[in-house]
Amino acid sequence: MENLIDQYIEIQKKYKEYEKKLEHIKTKLKMIMKKDNKKKMEINGYVMDLNLRYRTDINRKELPEEIYEKYSVKTPYEILTIKKI
Repeated sequence: MENLIDQYIEIQKKYKEYEKKLEHIKTKLKMIMKKDNKKKMEINGYVMDLNLRYRTDINRKELPEEIYEKYSVKTPYEILTIKKI
């Protein structure tokens, strides 16, 4: 059990490090695409799409529909997807 916990903690540390690196690279890619005013780019057999999405934060189940529509807040955020062609 102790060995599993140690493994978990070690992997979690590495995961967080890689997550930071990925976010840094993703931010750079987004900046390049915005600077070039591109929503889609194809490079070296990969396609990158930069899309704006919206998120609504309110529990719809607990509210009447008219209140939900009136007071819900949509928050925009960007999605960068990279796929092999």
